[in-house]
Amino acid sequence: MGYFLDEESIDLTRLDTSFFSFRQSELNGVDPQIRQMLEVTRECLENAGETNYRGKRIGYYVGTFGDDWLLMQTRDTVHTSNGSEQNLDLLLANRASYEFDLRGPSMGRGETINAVFIKRLDDAIRDGNPIRAVIRASGTTANGRGVDGLFAPDIAAQSDLMRSVYKAAGLDPLDTSYIECHGTGTCQGDKKEAIAVGEVFRNKGIYMGSAKPNVGHSGGASRLTSLIKAVILENRIIPPQPKFHNPNPNIPFEEKRLRVPVEPTPWPSGPAERISINSFGIGGSNIHAIVEFVASFRPDLIDNRGIAAPEAGNVLDYQSKHPERVRDLSYTLALHREALAYRSFVVVGGKTGSEIAPAVKSNNGPAKIVMVFSGQGAQWPRMGLDLMVADAEFRTDLESMNSLLQQLPTPPSWSLQGELAKIPETSRIYEAELSQPLCTALQIALVRSLRRKGISLDAVIGNSSGEIAAAYAAGALTMEEAITISYYRGFAMKDKARIGAMAAVGIGAAEMATLLIDGVVIAAENSPNSTTISGDLVAIEAVMALIRQQHSDVLCKKLAVDTAYHSHHMIEPGSLYHEYIKAALPDYKNRSPDSVPHAPDDH
Repeated sequence: MGYFLDEESIDLTRLDTSFFSFRQSELNGVDPQIRQMLEVTRECLENAGETNYRGKRIGYYVGTFGDDWLLMQTRDTVHTSNGSEQNLDLLLANRASYEFDLRGPSMGRGETINAVFIKRLDDAIRDGNPIRAVIRASGTTANGRGVDGLFAPDIAAQSDLMRSVYKAAGLDPLDTSYIECHGTGTCQGDKKEAIAVGEVFRNKGIYMGSAKPNVGHSGGASRLTSLIKAVILENRIIPPQPKFHNPNPNIPFEEKRLRVPVEPTPWPSGPAERISINSFGIGGSNIHAIVEFVASFRPDLIDNRGIAAPEAGNVLDYQSKHPERVRDLSYTLALHREALAYRSFVVVGGKTGSEIAPAVKSNNGPAKIVMVFSGQGAQWPRMGLDLMVADAEFRTDLESMNSLLQQLPTPPSWSLQGELAKIPETSRIYEAELSQPLCTALQIALVRSLRRKGISLDAVIGNSSGEIAAAYAAGALTMEEAITISYYRGFAMKDKARIGAMAAVGIGAAEMATLLIDGVVIAAENSPNSTTISGDLVAIEAVMALIRQQHSDVLCKKLAVDTAYHSHHMIEPGSLYHEYIKAALPDYKNRSPDSVPHAPDDH
């Protein structure tokens, strides 16, 4: 019996050269193993949601088992009884371990066109990768000079390795419900492996199986095949063992409490959702790994490229069959697929059918970057704290701006770093006096941090107090000027007589104007369907109540500010603001940078 790749669905003679650096003239001489290895590796990275891998210190471990392609290309093949065993380079380490009775790690690599992407758990969580499973521990040993020869498995060596791996992980093997075995299909190999498993897991009993009846003995790929099978058991169903009709009478199933599932079996209830993977090599190497599922880190992400023309239709077909997963699909395609030369999109939802937009080739030149600087209302306590802790230069920039503030004629009694570090219960970040300089300082520090990383801006846009940091980013203000202007913008509001408020409303300016009352004005026209209103606190609350009564389905949210910016409330503080800046920056002169004039604003 043999297990072969289906050449009707997998063309071993082709390779998509748009992904790889082969010239067309090179392909005829390239080993099919290499072609399949490259394509499967790319699929593996996509399944892992990994896009930021180029140029990184990432190890790549490849295994080969035999070199049929080279033999076929150079001479007629001559088969001998032990040619595939005695002459393979993968047995070099195993032969030495056997001859010298060495029992430490000793393994060779085998042929494979399957692939897994392994990443530290903390890094995978940080980067938002879909986490299919976690490897708790693994180990490898050699039989040494086993009593039955170089090619025979050893019961004691396998059971000792299993115990040592569990001990290193600090885990109890009796909490494990399933073991994926090597399962060579030989009388001695299966018997010895089963006995070794029984000696370690026998007290409670364990389910056991092997992927080889499904895919055959894939040589050096068999270890990864077992790992991949273990991962896809995440559905918590143990599949039946194919072709298991007559149990090997030499295996003590009852005595060792070994259970082979013959039908789909729900995952046993227990303290851990854990799988052991056991494997051993032709030269006396032994490998064992412990894999666990971590439900809280397993988002439902879709394994589909969605980026090459033949697969684009598959994306749409999947979406039509699983409309409830459209957000997962969008997330995966946007954040965990490499951006290629051609881009397209599809709008889903509504009553009409979905069509994929014609593909457009992206600009190969450097992308232009526009940065938008927000005003007040989007801040929160402890914002930027992680950067202050992790980035010394970012922290130094904040300290420098704080030092500039302390040199002003009317310095603050607080510090930038101190206020940004306060917990919500004691934070004053929503007070105008502090929110203005805190937001501006953080924006300036972010701009400087991006510059140090080689990111330059082509254009900037500022909204309200965000214009100050935007002017700094554009080179129209120095850091000293920007932080001083933002500080006095808040300082001028310190002793304001009026109590004001602002609100964001999901209504266009024309309709909004019909709902205004005395004391409330339109402060900003954000979009055709969005405005910001500003004015007296009592009047703002009255207008918001009216909006909620007449338009219960639209956004109506008070902003996290205590001042009515861009309204008549700014007339008196405006004069005071001007005097403060004039005293603090007596030598300031107007600049004329390239810019688009902003819309007229009386406030």
